[in-house]
Amino acid sequence: ALQALRRGFPEASITWAISSWARPVIEQHPLINHILDAGPKALPTQTPGDFLRFVRQIRRGHYDLALSLVRSPLMGLAVALAGVPGRARPDSGALGVRPDQPRHEAEIYLDVVAALGLDVSGVAPDIPVQAEDRLAVRQLLAARGISRYLVVNPAGGNNPGMDLELKRYPPPQ
Repeated sequence: ALQALRRGFPEASITWAISSWARPVIEQHPLINHILDAGPKALPTQTPGDFLRFVRQIRRGHYDLALSLVRSPLMGLAVALAGVPGRARPDSGALGVRPDQPRHEAEIYLDVVAALGLDVSGVAPDIPVQAEDRLAVRQLLAARGISRYLVVNPAGGNNPGMDLELKRYPPPQ
């Protein structure tokens, strides 16, 4: 979604709201201009205090457009109450978010971007790995005599304050 947004709005200042728990994954991303630290939980709208704090954070940004890539109606409400004039978010019915027909979250995110009329073709998940982290992993593997490896990440849907196994691809039937 970020690649398609940057391609569609090359001169825009993009702020990414993310939990402090997940922030290290994207804080050095070259397509992001600013980070809005939404607090320690996966969803900053779980308690009334968290919700109001998040609304105030968004309001202070004076954003022209806000995309909520989260299906929670509370996230959409927070963006609306913050007064952002342009808003887009997943609509469970319209975007085909149905438990009996699972789709990857990334596909749902791209639907939100496409609803803005932006081209989403040719984009792929992109989480840059810092050079020092890449070097540290190579050194660790070399020290253990590992030269060929496969990384499988079965995680997803489990974050501080949230467990949602439906966010994972379903096992083959």
